[in-house]
This record gives sequence, C-alpha cells and structure tokens, in this order.
Amino acid sequence: MSNNTYKGEPRVTATFEDGSKATGDLLVGPDGSKSIARKYLLGPEMAALQPLPIMGLRATFTFPSEIAKKIDAELQGQLTGNTSHPAGYCTFFA
Repeated sequence: MSNNTYKGEPRVTATFEDGSKATGDLLVGPDGSKSIARKYLLGPEMAALQPLPIMGLRATFTFPSEIAKKIDAELQGQLTGNTSHPAGYCTFFA
C-alpha cells in the first residue's frame, strides 16, 4: 500500500504501489510491527516502534514424569506460567 484516502465518508480507499486501488468499509492492516496502515493513520512519529521494559522467555525440557510433576508443583506461582505433561515434558514461560 502506498496511500489511503478517507474523506469523512463511510468508506476508505487504499492505493497500492502498482497504482491499483481498493475501496471498502474497513481498512485492516495486519502487516506486523512495521505496519504501513498504522504509519498512514498515525504518522511516522506516532507509528514508530517503542521499546518496552519487559522480556520474555519460553523453554521446554524433558524430565522423568515424577520430576516434571515435582518441578511443576514447586514453581507454581513463581513464573508467569509453567506446565507439565504426563510424558515428562515441562514448559516454562515468563
């Protein structure tokens, strides 16, 4: 998409780089963190990525079933989430 037009009407027109256009009732921009639709809607400064002071981690390990259950019980509430599978898999995510 190279441009979009909204003139206060109940419809919006998107213009693509090849010159083709599409008009509809709704413009959906599911194009990820560098969304062109968001850039046109908010402007480059407001649409710029903003770092968040958080970090995430997810890991999966294989343990004997009884150890996986013990780890699950001991860590309950200490992480954002953890789960064990009867086959001995433990998954931790924070």
